Amino acid sequence: MFGLAFFVLHLAGGPPYTIAAAPSPAPQRAASPTPTGPLVYYQAATIRDLALAKEEPPLFRFEGGREEFPGTTGKTRMWTRYSTLEGSELLWENLYIENGVMSRYEMKDTSEFEDGGLAVEAGKLLFFFHKQGKLQKGNEEIGDVPIMAGPGITWLMSQNLKPLIDGDTLSFRYPVLDRLETLGFKLYMLDDKPPGLPDGKKAVVLRLKAKSFIVRAFVDPIDFTVDVETGQLLSIKGRCPVKKRTDKGPVEFQALTTFEPARMTRA
Repeated sequence: MFGLAFFVLHLAGGPPYTIAAAPSPAPQRAASPTPTGPLVYYQAATIRDLALAKEEPPLFRFEGGREEFPGTTGKTRMWTRYSTLEGSELLWENLYIENGVMSRYEMKDTSEFEDGGLAVEAGKLLFFFHKQGKLQKGNEEIGDVPIMAGPGITWLMSQNLKPLIDGDTLSFRYPVLDRLETLGFKLYMLDDKPPGLPDGKKAVVLRLKAKSFIVRAFVDPIDFTVDVETGQLLSIKGRCPVKKRTDKGPVEFQALTTFEPARMTRA
């Protein structure tokens, strides 16, 4: 329902990241990939159903990336994609940032026959959501609290990694497309010594949690394990954005997703 499919962007350092209003064209899917600058590529190593006593074969493929637009001032595209093991697309997301401003977000969930997005324009979020032939539109005023969607969640984490490690809490609003509104979330450090790490590796667990106790009744926290020294995202524990196919139909499930090291695929 809430579409929190915001897996995997590199947690590189940088100045505090804020979202403000910026003009933007109507949301639409861009060619993949369109930029020609450096492409940082990510891929899940495993996606495990936590309800199972033992690990089973992979359920889906997951990949994501971050790429720059040469000749522009601070324009970045971030994307994620889930697909079947045979390569059929299940869900994709695109998010664009220009000069530290989220200018556009778009997604399509093929498995649920829905798509949507938003643009930031004239101090407002302009929503659209399309499911099974029905189109909904809406808008919301942008306040003082940062707003971030989709793959940009880990970007937001990266820009505030040190304050989070030092004990700060980061509040922001997350756009929920099927509700045509944003909901409040917070990020904070849950654990500075997560178990199961190789000797010498330093990592922290950052927890994403809904601010409203009403929303928390429906949306469980999501935990991100981050390598402190490299900024790499090591794992995510929480609801998988793609439903698991069973004999009784599609079902949501809690997953532990681990990641291979990021690599540069285009210089």
